Amino acid sequence: DTLPTETQLRYLYETLVQQVAEQAKTSTFTANVAQADGSAASREITRIGPFVAFSGGKYLTYKGDQNILAFLARQPAGSVTGAARAVENATGDGFTRGVIDPSRGQLLGLIVETPTFNERVQQGGSIGYITLAIGAFAFIWGVFRWFTLTSTAGAVKAQARRPKASKSNPLGRVMLAYEAVGNKNDVGAVEAALDDAILKELPKLESGLNLIKIASNIAPLLGLLGTVIGMVITFQSITLFGTGDPQIMASGISIALMTTVIGLVVSIPLVVLHAFAAGAANRVAQILEEQAAGIVAEHADGRR
Repeated sequence: DTLPTETQLRYLYETLVQQVAEQAKTSTFTANVAQADGSAASREITRIGPFVAFSGGKYLTYKGDQNILAFLARQPAGSVTGAARAVENATGDGFTRGVIDPSRGQLLGLIVETPTFNERVQQGGSIGYITLAIGAFAFIWGVFRWFTLTSTAGAVKAQARRPKASKSNPLGRVMLAYEAVGNKNDVGAVEAALDDAILKELPKLESGLNLIKIASNIAPLLGLLGTVIGMVITFQSITLFGTGDPQIMASGISIALMTTVIGLVVSIPLVVLHAFAAGAANRVAQILEEQAAGIVAEHADGRR
């Protein structure tokens, strides 16, 4: 072994300086890019130092075994690809915000392995789909009942301001029940008729609310069931294959975690929706009771 000569050291220095300078540059050139069908097509490529390269707003990766650039199998989020387009369309005046990968492709490569929303839902398995189906049905029904009860509450309030009773709302039907009492001087008969009319209206107001409540309770329980199933699958994998390869245990762990997440995501909105719907039903029932109590009080005062 001999010491490097002055010429070699100077060449090494100049090469390193050149590399540092090139890393700070954004260049555009034409090169072959591998296509989805396996062919290669010449495309205009923009490269930011040694960090990232993209073409047409899509990021590229270098395939060393084939010595060719190729598009990532899955592109980053829209804001990241938008930054790539902005750099490609930059005119050179001022600064343009771009995105680089300090790991020189490794971070972008991980995007391919990051599950999408649909893939995460699929990780929940059949338990996850059942939970989502129950949640979707209960949510649609809950929204329908909430709007129905809110509309009913508005109709009841409007009826309270009108002396003429209408069969189209609960308060109107209660008032018609009062008008049907033969002996209105009998406070007991009036009170019994009003109570009976209110009792007939309450089941209509509360109809379907228990379904929302049951669904909100079932969802986290299904999530817990999925968690148990996922852990059982994980322990079976450990028993059969050991703990040397984490990928073997990933399936069971994914089921355990995603079913829990799905159960909570379904349950929380249903609990809130049930509270709103039940509150609307209670407001209508309260108005009916207040109006009935007012009618009974008027008759009691009239007899004195």
